[in-house]
Amino acid sequence: MSVPLVRLFYGNLVMNYCTLRVFPILFILYFFITPLQKTFAQTTVPPKIFLNCIVSCDKDYARSELKFFDFVRDRYVADIEILINGIRTGSGGFEYTLTFYGYNHYKSISDTVTFVTQQADTRDMIPERMVKNIKVGLIKYILGTDLIEAVSIGFPKTRVILKEDVNPDKWNFWVF
Repeated sequence: MSVPLVRLFYGNLVMNYCTLRVFPILFILYFFITPLQKTFAQTTVPPKIFLNCIVSCDKDYARSELKFFDFVRDRYVADIEILINGIRTGSGGFEYTLTFYGYNHYKSISDTVTFVTQQADTRDMIPERMVKNIKVGLIKYILGTDLIEAVSIGFPKTRVILKEDVNPDKWNFWVF
Protein backbone atom coordinates (compact mmCIF):
# COMPACT_ATOMS: atom_id res chain seq x y z
CA MET A 1 0.00 0.00 0.00
CA SER A 2 1.52 3.27 -1.03
CA VAL A 3 1.00 6.44 0.92
CA PRO A 4 0.12 9.43 -1.21
CA LEU A 5 2.60 12.21 -0.86
CA VAL A 6 0.32 15.17 -0.54
CA ARG A 7 2.22 18.30 0.36
CA LEU A 8 0.56 20.90 2.50
CA PHE A 9 1.91 24.40 2.49
CA TYR A 10 1.85 26.45 5.69
CA GLY A 11 3.79 29.57 4.96
CA ASN A 12 7.40 28.47 4.64
CA LEU A 13 6.68 24.99 6.17
CA VAL A 14 6.14 22.08 3.85
CA MET A 15 4.72 18.88 5.43
CA ASN A 16 4.06 15.49 3.95
CA TYR A 17 0.87 13.65 4.64
CA CYS A 18 2.90 10.93 6.44
CA THR A 19 4.46 13.47 8.78
CA LEU A 20 1.05 14.77 9.79
CA ARG A 21 -0.09 11.22 10.59
CA VAL A 22 2.93 10.06 12.60
CA PHE A 23 3.50 13.23 14.62
CA PRO A 24 0.33 12.96 16.79
CA ILE A 25 1.08 9.32 17.57
CA LEU A 26 4.61 10.15 18.71
CA PHE A 27 3.29 13.09 20.71
CA ILE A 28 0.76 10.90 22.56
CA LEU A 29 3.30 8.13 23.22
CA TYR A 30 5.73 10.61 24.73
CA PHE A 31 3.19 11.83 27.27
CA PHE A 32 2.14 8.29 28.22
CA ILE A 33 5.63 6.78 28.57
CA THR A 34 7.30 9.62 30.50
CA PRO A 35 5.05 9.39 33.60
CA LEU A 36 5.40 5.60 33.68
CA GLN A 37 9.18 5.90 33.91
CA LYS A 38 8.93 8.21 36.91
CA THR A 39 6.39 6.23 38.94
CA PHE A 40 8.72 3.49 40.15
CA ALA A 41 12.22 4.83 39.63
CA GLN A 42 11.86 8.13 41.44
CA THR A 43 9.75 7.28 44.44
CA THR A 44 10.61 9.47 47.42
CA VAL A 45 7.80 8.31 49.69
CA PRO A 46 8.84 5.35 51.85
CA PRO A 47 6.79 2.20 51.33
CA LYS A 48 4.05 1.28 53.78
CA ILE A 49 4.78 -1.93 55.69
CA PHE A 50 2.43 -4.39 57.38
CA LEU A 51 3.96 -6.85 59.87
CA ASN A 52 2.04 -10.12 59.91
CA CYS A 53 3.40 -12.13 62.84
CA ILE A 54 2.33 -15.77 63.06
CA VAL A 55 4.81 -16.33 65.90
CA SER A 56 5.43 -13.85 68.68
CA CYS A 57 7.40 -10.86 67.49
CA ASP A 58 8.03 -7.48 69.04
CA LYS A 59 6.18 -5.14 66.64
CA ASP A 60 6.83 -2.08 68.81
CA TYR A 61 10.58 -2.69 68.75
CA ALA A 62 10.51 -3.12 64.95
CA ARG A 63 8.57 0.14 64.54
CA SER A 64 10.99 2.00 66.79
CA GLU A 65 14.05 0.70 64.92
CA LEU A 66 12.64 1.10 61.40
CA LYS A 67 11.39 4.68 61.58
CA PHE A 68 12.38 5.21 57.96
CA PHE A 69 9.30 3.23 56.83
CA ASP A 70 5.60 3.83 57.42
CA PHE A 71 3.88 1.01 59.32
CA VAL A 72 0.19 0.39 58.74
CA ARG A 73 -2.36 -1.78 60.57
CA ASP A 74 -4.26 -2.93 57.48
CA ARG A 75 -2.54 -5.26 55.04
CA TYR A 76 -4.68 -4.03 52.14
CA VAL A 77 -3.21 -0.53 52.51
CA ALA A 78 0.39 -1.75 52.68
CA ASP A 79 2.97 -1.70 49.89
CA ILE A 80 4.97 -4.50 51.54
CA GLU A 81 3.65 -7.28 53.77
CA ILE A 82 6.16 -9.13 55.94
CA LEU A 83 4.91 -12.54 57.06
CA ILE A 84 6.94 -13.72 60.07
CA ASN A 85 6.70 -17.43 60.71
CA GLY A 86 8.81 -19.79 62.77
CA ILE A 87 9.43 -23.31 63.97
CA ARG A 88 11.36 -24.70 66.92
CA THR A 89 14.66 -26.38 66.06
CA GLY A 90 15.98 -29.62 67.52
CA SER A 91 18.63 -27.77 69.51
CA GLY A 92 16.07 -25.67 71.37
CA GLY A 93 16.43 -22.57 69.23
CA PHE A 94 13.98 -21.14 66.71
CA GLU A 95 14.09 -20.87 62.93
CA TYR A 96 12.35 -17.73 61.66
CA THR A 97 11.18 -17.26 58.09
CA LEU A 98 10.48 -13.71 56.92
CA THR A 99 8.46 -13.71 53.70
CA PHE A 100 8.19 -10.37 51.91
CA TYR A 101 5.23 -9.73 49.59
CA GLY A 102 5.15 -6.61 47.43
CA TYR A 103 1.94 -4.82 46.48
CA ASN A 104 1.13 -1.74 44.35
CA HIS A 105 4.42 -0.43 42.85
CA TYR A 106 6.35 -3.37 44.34
CA LYS A 107 4.02 -6.10 43.04
CA SER A 108 6.74 -7.86 41.05
CA ILE A 109 9.13 -8.13 44.01
CA SER A 110 9.01 -10.86 46.65
CA ASP A 111 11.69 -12.35 48.86
CA THR A 112 12.28 -14.77 51.73
CA VAL A 113 14.87 -14.38 54.49
CA THR A 114 15.54 -17.15 57.02
CA PHE A 115 17.57 -17.00 60.22
CA VAL A 116 18.06 -19.25 63.25
CA THR A 117 18.33 -18.29 66.92
CA GLN A 118 20.04 -20.39 69.56
CA GLN A 119 18.56 -21.63 72.81
CA ALA A 120 21.01 -19.45 74.77
CA ASP A 121 19.96 -16.22 73.00
CA THR A 122 18.47 -13.61 75.32
CA ARG A 123 15.09 -11.94 74.84
CA ASP A 124 16.84 -8.79 73.64
CA MET A 125 18.94 -10.57 71.03
CA ILE A 126 16.03 -12.12 69.13
CA PRO A 127 14.22 -8.85 68.21
CA GLU A 128 17.57 -7.28 67.24
CA ARG A 129 18.30 -10.15 64.84
CA MET A 130 14.74 -9.98 63.53
CA VAL A 131 15.05 -6.27 62.72
CA LYS A 132 18.46 -6.83 61.13
CA ASN A 133 16.98 -9.47 58.81
CA ILE A 134 13.94 -7.30 58.04
CA LYS A 135 16.36 -4.57 56.94
CA VAL A 136 18.17 -7.04 54.69
CA GLY A 137 14.88 -8.07 53.07
CA LEU A 138 13.71 -4.49 52.55
CA ILE A 139 16.83 -3.48 50.61
CA LYS A 140 15.41 -5.17 47.52
CA TYR A 141 12.35 -2.88 47.60
CA ILE A 142 14.18 0.44 47.83
CA LEU A 143 17.05 -0.49 45.51
CA GLY A 144 15.57 1.08 42.37
CA THR A 145 14.26 4.22 44.08
CA ASP A 146 15.68 7.50 45.35
CA LEU A 147 15.31 6.16 48.91
CA ILE A 148 18.52 4.16 48.52
CA GLU A 149 20.48 7.41 49.00
CA ALA A 150 19.53 7.40 52.70
CA VAL A 151 20.83 3.85 53.29
CA SER A 152 24.29 3.17 54.67
CA ILE A 153 25.87 -0.27 54.71
CA GLY A 154 28.67 -1.09 57.11
CA PHE A 155 31.20 -3.88 57.17
CA PRO A 156 33.82 -4.58 59.83
CA LYS A 157 37.17 -2.97 59.07
CA THR A 158 39.22 -6.04 59.93
CA ARG A 159 38.56 -9.71 59.57
CA VAL A 160 38.60 -11.79 62.73
CA ILE A 161 40.91 -14.78 62.43
CA LEU A 162 40.60 -17.55 64.98
CA LYS A 163 43.94 -18.55 66.45
CA GLU A 164 44.96 -22.17 66.58
CA ASP A 165 45.28 -23.76 70.01
CA VAL A 166 48.68 -22.78 71.44
CA ASN A 167 49.19 -26.07 73.29
CA PRO A 168 47.82 -28.81 71.09
CA ASP A 169 46.82 -32.02 72.82
CA LYS A 170 49.50 -34.53 71.94
CA TRP A 171 47.18 -37.44 72.87
CA ASN A 172 44.42 -36.16 70.55
CA PHE A 173 41.71 -36.38 73.22
CA TRP A 174 42.48 -39.98 74.17
CA VAL A 175 40.83 -41.27 77.31
CA PHE A 176 42.73 -43.70 79.57
